[in-house]
Amino acid sequence: MNKQVMCEQCHKKVASAWVTKIEGSEVTKFSLCEDCLKAFSLKISINSQNLPLDSYFNCLNDKEFYPERLSNFKMCPKCQLSFADFMQTGLLGCPNCYQFFGQQLRPLLEEMHGSLEYKGKIPVWAPVTYVLNTELKALKNELFSLISQENYEAAALIRDKINTVKEKLTKA
Repeated sequence: MNKQVMCEQCHKKVASAWVTKIEGSEVTKFSLCEDCLKAFSLKISINSQNLPLDSYFNCLNDKEFYPERLSNFKMCPKCQLSFADFMQTGLLGCPNCYQFFGQQLRPLLEEMHGSLEYKGKIPVWAPVTYVLNTELKALKNELFSLISQENYEAAALIRDKINTVKEKLTKA
């Protein structure tokens, strides 16, 4: 997995921002934690006005200021993958990403698969006999388990379901 980058200013916290400073022809790149970034006295130009960096970040923290873009820059705390990186590659970085990006993944998964609920490995186009045979096998396993637990009432219900599935198989 990705190694966490430490702040180059305080060397105590994990960096959450990467700054590129350009002065003339000299380019300097460095990583800062949130606290050091806020304390940083760099001036930036927004709409041809020189504003302190903290003014810029105050408007970024405003929830009404393109919240859908801000969510793309959240990074998984385990592997440092951003949602923008996921959208570019189509690959999540670690198991934690599923939970961390869950709110953003749900609509994508629902659009791709038609549902958020797992429906099994059987494709929709599978022949009816295949589906019924698979169901029959699962019911027989459940029946065996219930009999071994001496749960005969539940086993009788499963036996009836098995008979119903067998009838459907003969008609199919």
